[in-house]
Parts: sequence; structure tokens; C-alpha cells
Amino acid sequence: MGSDEIRSQGFSLWELFRDVTYEIDYYQREYTWGEDEVRTLLRDLCGSFRNWLPNTAYLRRPHTAPQYFLGQQRPG
Repeated sequence: MGSDEIRSQGFSLWELFRDVTYEIDYYQREYTWGEDEVRTLLRDLCGSFRNWLPNTAYLRRPHTAPQYFLGQQRPG
């Protein structure tokens, strides 16, 4: 896989948080999140899901719903 490639895999929230512990490596600790950053993330996630939630086809087949990219954005 080249450095310009990004691979993705879908996970439900249950799969992301079930039987798992997340840790922050020492070199990333200066990039801590406070309440404002967490609120912004949750607001963004909820807003994204609200956009497709009225489409009942996604409720019957959630794997067809639009994906939400959670990761570092590349400079445009």
C-alpha cells in the first residue's frame, strides 16, 4: 500500500467500543481533546446521521448508508 492510499472499513459504534480500550501514544498527548472538541465531534456525527436517518431504506440496510470518514483530513 502506497503512502497516498487510504483503506477503510466500516464499523458500528457497538463494534468500535465493545471489549476495547483505547490509549493515546506519548507523542500525541500534546494534542489532547477537551470538552469542546468532544462536543464538536459528537455534534458533527449526529448531524451526519440526521441527514440520512429519514431515509428508511438505510434503516433496513444500514450498510448502504453514506459513510462518515473519521480520520485526519488531507490538505486540499
